[in-house]
Amino acid sequence: MPATPDLFKTMDFNPALDIGPDPPPQLQSLISSAPNLKLYTRASPYFDALKSVWNLKYASNEPLALIRATNVSEVSTIIKFCVGNNIPLAVRSGGHDLFGRSIVPDAVILDIRELNSIKLAEDEKTVVIGGGTMTLDLVNFLDTKGLVTPASLAGIVGWAGWAFAGGFGPLVNTYGLGVDQIISARIVTADGEEKEAGPELLWGIKGAGGAFGVITELTIRVHPLTKMLGGMILFQFDQAGRIIEAVQDIFETETIPKELCIGAHFSKRGGAPMLSMAFSWVSEDLEEGRKWLERVKGLGNVMMDMVSESKFLPFPLCTESLLTFATSNAKEMVRHDGSYAPPSIAQSLSFLLH
Repeated sequence: MPATPDLFKTMDFNPALDIGPDPPPQLQSLISSAPNLKLYTRASPYFDALKSVWNLKYASNEPLALIRATNVSEVSTIIKFCVGNNIPLAVRSGGHDLFGRSIVPDAVILDIRELNSIKLAEDEKTVVIGGGTMTLDLVNFLDTKGLVTPASLAGIVGWAGWAFAGGFGPLVNTYGLGVDQIISARIVTADGEEKEAGPELLWGIKGAGGAFGVITELTIRVHPLTKMLGGMILFQFDQAGRIIEAVQDIFETETIPKELCIGAHFSKRGGAPMLSMAFSWVSEDLEEGRKWLERVKGLGNVMMDMVSESKFLPFPLCTESLLTFATSNAKEMVRHDGSYAPPSIAQSLSFLLH
């Protein structure tokens, strides 16, 4: 078995091993006409790793093959072939789709994780990203430039898929939702044509994401930010109702500064439920943020305060190891008799964050 691959970077490909001696007959003509496609059949030693997704319910789904597109031309070739031959086609990047649409049985899976380029504009106001770019890669790149863009708490989800679902995260009160950052998009439609999305199509993409085709490139807004207050506050579960009502009352009766964002999650730690609040103050002027932090902490008995002065990067970085794919989740969350095991705090957060 080859060394464990980094599924989010450029992968090795050996036709003899990854296509194998007896590929699916319905793919023979594609293999012959496009021999450079990185096509992984069930014979590939990488097949199980490549098809891994986050949702345990779909972990056993067996696609016909997975194809790692390395450029837009290959995306077009794969789409044209599948449409022309009535072969089911699904698209994946991060693999965190709640409904299993990225791992369809007996379908060709178009894997766009290698469409992960990131290019910053000279004026440092926008960045162009590939459709398969992971959140943590984008946040990490921008962090080196003193920049941010709204992003998920979960670093290993695809940024585009997260944004097309609305895009909620710790920066949205200050800069808007993830979807609001999208300025332009390039897309390959069902006929295999690659195009720049015009105003009407871009409007549709922002509401329906990949329903109109495969998104290969996005231009998004970025913003200067070198420090902020951020982290989790853990409260006793029996106070959750009162705390949430108090927060809601503040939101409804007071003017909330755009720098403040609070997200509430229910989770378990050692089997005991608790209320986890993600607190962020998105400004380099931290004094007012510290006042709001003390006010939020005063709403109940704090079990743990993990808020500190930091950059945005620690948010998606600290959750990376918590959002394992279903092949790992299966070992941790299903008992030997097949029954469901209650999740730990890490596993609970993985279900709540995306």
